[in-house]
Amino acid sequence: MKTETKKSIFSREKLFAAGFHLAISVCVAIAVLLLVYFFWYPSVLADTQAIGSILFVVLAVDVILGPCLTFFIFKRGKKSLRFDLTCIALAQLLFLGFGVHTVFSARPAFLVFSTDRFEVVSTLDWTAENALNASKIAVPSLTSPKTVGAKLPADATERQVILDLALAGGADVAQMPKHYVAYADVMPQVKSRAKPLTQLRSLNPKRTNEVDAIPTEFGLPADQLAFLPLHGKINDAVVIIERQSARILGMRNLKPWP
Repeated sequence: MKTETKKSIFSREKLFAAGFHLAISVCVAIAVLLLVYFFWYPSVLADTQAIGSILFVVLAVDVILGPCLTFFIFKRGKKSLRFDLTCIALAQLLFLGFGVHTVFSARPAFLVFSTDRFEVVSTLDWTAENALNASKIAVPSLTSPKTVGAKLPADATERQVILDLALAGGADVAQMPKHYVAYADVMPQVKSRAKPLTQLRSLNPKRTNEVDAIPTEFGLPADQLAFLPLHGKINDAVVIIERQSARILGMRNLKPWP
């Protein structure tokens, strides 16, 4: 009796059904990872926004739970089998959809250069008021974040209001889309504020090999490269630029501050 029970629990049909479900779940998870890490959160942005832990939980639960439920309920000839499998698939899709929507809703919409750094501005900062007053250039993309600049207004009173708000812990000009300008308009300021890679090396004494590898990665001499801090929601990083043109070459997960 025990042997028969054991065989029925671990039958080939159950294992095949669960394995097939697992294969589909893994393929969907890989597609989601590619979408998140190559489009919504490219380069180091997943780390600056600390989205990895949320995404891991969502995908782990979705990939593990669905196939396990299929394994336990699968029995050829069962009258309610199709209904049961449909319910599992729907529950799995709903949970995955909720997780992906959460990640999508918090995605970086803009990399904003302001004063002496780049700021990661997510779509969560895109309030109805912001959208109403936004400049034409400040329209979030559905895929990768846009690179723009932000300039304080010419009016001294309005400028002081923004500065006071920022000092009080509120929104700064980088979070105010109506002050966004094309990145080309702030390139002179970017070049004047850019810092040499030697400084980046001193800020990361335990990761000098990574810093020294940057010129080789981008195919330019070190003296033609520079960096600026990238301020994220949770973690900070650096933006690597070409010194003469202020062209953004990439981002690296290195310490930008003393």
